[in-house]
Amino acid sequence: MLGVLVELGIPDLVARPRTATEMAEAVGVNSEALDRLLRYAASRRFVTVRSRQRYGPSPVSRLLQTDHPGEWDVVV
Repeated sequence: MLGVLVELGIPDLVARPRTATEMAEAVGVNSEALDRLLRYAASRRFVTVRSRQRYGPSPVSRLLQTDHPGEWDVVV
């Protein structure tokens, strides 16, 4: 599941809190399916849920951003 999030670029997208619909439009996937994936990711603390169902960064998603010096996104 973490690999799917990285492949879609979600860690970079949640750097600025967004809704599942906004992210789905950005990456070209079904918004309902992405929302289900993000809710599960939030339950595992891979992302956070903010007000109005906006998903935001967590310590894990920050490590997986493409500009993170550790390049963890490549490992996943």
